Amino acid sequence: MNIQQVNPNFEFHRAELERERARIRQRGIRGMLLTGLCILFLLICSLIFALHLHRLMEAAFLVVLALAWSLLFWSGYRAYQRGKVPVTSHEIEEHRQRNREILYQTARGILPTEIRLWYRVLEGLFGVLCIGASINVYVDDPHIPLWENVGALIFLLLGLGIGLGVIRDIIRGRTMVKNSARLLAQKLIEGEMSEGE
Repeated sequence: MNIQQVNPNFEFHRAELERERARIRQRGIRGMLLTGLCILFLLICSLIFALHLHRLMEAAFLVVLALAWSLLFWSGYRAYQRGKVPVTSHEIEEHRQRNREILYQTARGILPTEIRLWYRVLEGLFGVLCIGASINVYVDDPHIPLWENVGALIFLLLGLGIGLGVIRDIIRGRTMVKNSARLLAQKLIEGEMSEGE
């Protein structure tokens, strides 16, 4: 009997790519469902505006908006179709190479763009601007309680969410270099097989 040796690392990357395709497929289905419901809602509202209220401009605007949402529906359909494509061995090899490059760069201290300091500073400034806009909207009409002033509340929550994201990225950036250096050392000790299926 001729038993072909299967590279466990190759199979790991195959399973990872298959899980990624399944996530893309699910994202496409969710996108199609949500945008389909929004398009249906917009078309029903446009019919109500046109037939019942005789407001043709608003109805036309809603139809144009529904056409714009149909592009999002098409994007969801394309994601669903991409998720159905089977994984090839060429893609697996590219995925392995890309993961190795990311691991080596991170172990050397070169972080991905979304975790780099300049990106975090820009993100933090945007969060501060959102909180400032929230204060500005609230100061314009201080007699309305904050929870009733929807614009101020949205800006405040957006700014706080961005601030929490920046804090998370700082913590993630500090641990990423240590973890990737440890993983790289482990892979070198184990002698990861780099050829074959």
